[in-house]
Amino acid sequence: MAVAYGLRKPRQHLVIGGVDVFDEYGAVMTDGYDLGSPEPKTYTVDVPGGNGYVDLTDALTGDCVYGAREQTFELLFPTAGFWPTYRRFKAAFHGRAFDYQVLGIDGEGTYHGRFSVAEHYARATYGVVKLKVEAEPFRLVGVVLETVAAGGGAELRVQAGRCPVKPVFHTRRATAVSMDGRTAELPAGNWSLDWLWIGDVPNVVFIDSAPDQYGNVTISKIGNTVMSNVAARRVCDLSWDKKPSGQAYDVQVTYDVKEL
Repeated sequence: MAVAYGLRKPRQHLVIGGVDVFDEYGAVMTDGYDLGSPEPKTYTVDVPGGNGYVDLTDALTGDCVYGAREQTFELLFPTAGFWPTYRRFKAAFHGRAFDYQVLGIDGEGTYHGRFSVAEHYARATYGVVKLKVEAEPFRLVGVVLETVAAGGGAELRVQAGRCPVKPVFHTRRATAVSMDGRTAELPAGNWSLDWLWIGDVPNVVFIDSAPDQYGNVTISKIGNTVMSNVAARRVCDLSWDKKPSGQAYDVQVTYDVKEL
């Protein structure tokens, strides 16, 4: 470990691939950093003989997508033994891709990108290294885990971040999953669905881990008036006086929350 001349650990520091660069190398992150912003991928088509253009940016996915995020960092190595420390640092990170955090500045986010040692210089008692990172456009800010008592059917309101993600359903028995008029029957296991994406707009997912079982309240008891005024998921609620329960009927739902 490099000696940082008794410096107190600064509030802002880099953790790359789980390695705190201050603790391991004595490197101090300066204010010469740029977290960058990903470039939107736009696509427009000129209108022959007409004014303006047609913007097809959202045509494929219904939303804008982004290119890589370029980031730069400057690290000060306050040590007379700069060159051995620099070589060890460069061997560990140059050209490699890692998850990393910029603590003290963006403490809640985890980025992912490929590092390069872009520039360096040394003096008698210190050295300076500049890093460049080609990072993914979104940073991970959290992972949601929900456990749903889904026997007989239950609603789950889901909302991720700016980046659309596919939730994963962890089922112990045959389970029906529905959203926006589409339904899939899932066997026991861990599953995501190609058509089920969530983003920064709230969605409601209906999950039934007993799709082969019917409620013990008859339709005549529910009443024709009620039946005509409620959605199918509400009918499912009214069809049971006691829904199937227990761990076998629980469904876990997990998804990442990613922001720009």
